[in-house]
Amino acid sequence: MDKRQAKRSSRELTPAEKGRLTEYREQIARELPDLTARDQMRKDARDESTLSGELRRAIRRVTCRWRKLPRARASRRSCSTIS
Repeated sequence: MDKRQAKRSSRELTPAEKGRLTEYREQIARELPDLTARDQMRKDARDESTLSGELRRAIRRVTCRWRKLPRARASRRSCSTIS
């Protein structure tokens, strides 16, 4: 069975769109090193063999299970605040 290919359309960006795109790219370039460092710190903290590392892993397991609950039950309590 053949896979369907999405039809791609392209057009010239307006000057306003080009400006926004440039700003977004610059913002991403400024924020990326900090985000990468914070992510590495989070991974290091998660993997540490201490009580706090165990707690982080336990909380993560619970929140992953909680997110798999049906939408009606999960809406009573926000699981996005637990991380």
